[in-house]
Amino acid sequence: MREVVNYKRHVEAYGEYNLTPKMKIRFTAHRFLGDARTADKTFYVGNIANGIVDRIEIQDTSIKTEYEVRFLGTF
Repeated sequence: MREVVNYKRHVEAYGEYNLTPKMKIRFTAHRFLGDARTADKTFYVGNIANGIVDRIEIQDTSIKTEYEVRFLGTF
């Protein structure tokens, strides 16, 4: 099997705000612009050196943005 994977983008961003000197809130966006990946898999009959292709699989994957809110404090 031969596999070629291409990652198109993966961006993460966060912002923090101090509620008090000892407590803050953090907002994070994971995969801010979405996340995309393509994978091309070529399966061979027997040895890859023979070059006899059994099948080819093409996969396109995309994952939506996830948001996270956290409260952080020092006690």
